[in-house]
Amino acid sequence: MHYLSSLLLGRHKLVYQSVRLLSSAEVSTALRPFYFLVHPDLFGKYPKEQIENEKSLKTLKNYVDTMVSDKKKPNPKDVQFYVKPRTLQQKERNILLSMKIRLRDSSLRATVLTILRSAELPTGFVDAIPERKAEHVEPIDPFEEEEIVKEDQTGGFSSTDKKQPILGWLQTNMSVARQRLGRHEPIRLETERLQGEICYKYELEDILWDCGWETVHKRGVVEVFHALVTQYPEVRPIVKGRTIVFGKNSGVSTAGQIILYSGEVRNNWLNVIKTTPESDKLLLSLPMWQKTLSQALRGIEIVTDPAHIVMVGDHRIGLRQLVTAMGDYKTRRSLPSTWPEDLSCFKLGVESDASAIMISPDGVFIIPASTPGFLIVDFITQGMTEAMQRMSESASMVVEEAFLISACINELGLIQLDRDDSITTKHMVSCCARLLRSAARLRHLTHGNHLVVSRYYMVKSDGIICIPWDLVLDGPEEEDHRPRERVLHLTMY
Repeated sequence: MHYLSSLLLGRHKLVYQSVRLLSSAEVSTALRPFYFLVHPDLFGKYPKEQIENEKSLKTLKNYVDTMVSDKKKPNPKDVQFYVKPRTLQQKERNILLSMKIRLRDSSLRATVLTILRSAELPTGFVDAIPERKAEHVEPIDPFEEEEIVKEDQTGGFSSTDKKQPILGWLQTNMSVARQRLGRHEPIRLETERLQGEICYKYELEDILWDCGWETVHKRGVVEVFHALVTQYPEVRPIVKGRTIVFGKNSGVSTAGQIILYSGEVRNNWLNVIKTTPESDKLLLSLPMWQKTLSQALRGIEIVTDPAHIVMVGDHRIGLRQLVTAMGDYKTRRSLPSTWPEDLSCFKLGVESDASAIMISPDGVFIIPASTPGFLIVDFITQGMTEAMQRMSESASMVVEEAFLISACINELGLIQLDRDDSITTKHMVSCCARLLRSAARLRHLTHGNHLVVSRYYMVKSDGIICIPWDLVLDGPEEEDHRPRERVLHLTMY
């Protein structure tokens, strides 16, 4: 597949007589969002679609080669690509859409624009490139990215100061980010290809990540897991139909996923997988403990945070502790008379002893497993109004977050947009809304990149860009004009 990547990764400078030309680095950046929608390495779980996209990429490459080598307009070509899911609905339903592209342009710039428009991707990056002329084809290093010399845009800010305007920070750091992303792009695609092949061959549901490891480390982890499944055929029936998550713990989660700590050696993974049937028995006992705790609190719904992995053993122990605490409480006194007869509209999450007792931004009562019964009852009594208010706000915000993330990816030409674990849904919505309002000014800088919304500025070693959720668009004076958000104070002991 490496030779197919040369077109989109910019292995040669495709320069020929035209009034509007692009360098190989610019073509690589412009087509990167398209590349991460259709590249065959992303379709390991779909062999038929993978073959179709591979043939289409060959046709696309030959079309451009004809323009460059023969210096004449190629014969028109029709290509069809399958596109990986882009929206939350498509991902949940596992929908693969297809698109057709008519290649008939005589210039590279026009061809790139046609491809982007066919994929409904923004063209602002290409439109912002000035006209220039050239008369020859110049080979370049496979991983070289054009260095763009710019004036200092920091305005006196340090490189990580989140009060500096994002426009200036991106202008200063974008060439470095694209250079690193370009170097790691083949590794990233190889990792995706291997994950897809493993899922298809051994019938896994999916392979996910819940750790902060970067691209090179992820490839090594996937290769080790592939070797394990190949060498030990007895684990294949266990992982069949399961989701494997490389995370920060080892065991089985409350969602039935097999969690493998990415920092452990292969033998430890082998033991975790072989003991999965025993953990499944514990998983089957959870509904009984959840129901018992729920009944002790007048039908309150017992939930786990889908954004955080909870191990089945830990959750079972926590449930048992709270069931015991509420049993002790109810042998001495009754529940408050102010409580409604039915609390099924409220939610309660069981956390470890290290957690604080609080109401989450989603309106869930977070209760540490060691909390005594009287404190649980008192906390719920005082927090019912606030919890109901937060649940009402959160219900619409989750839907809005999914919509805004999808809109940002499309409008800013991103290959991926994530949020750090420390960022709430509310913060993510606020950040995405601000990015969309300035999309026209940002897309020539963000095009073809992977952003992570966090609490700081940083370019990772693999080219992933971290930006603060409360970013400043124009300057410090913007802070004074921001609308003040209503603060919901956590009730906490």
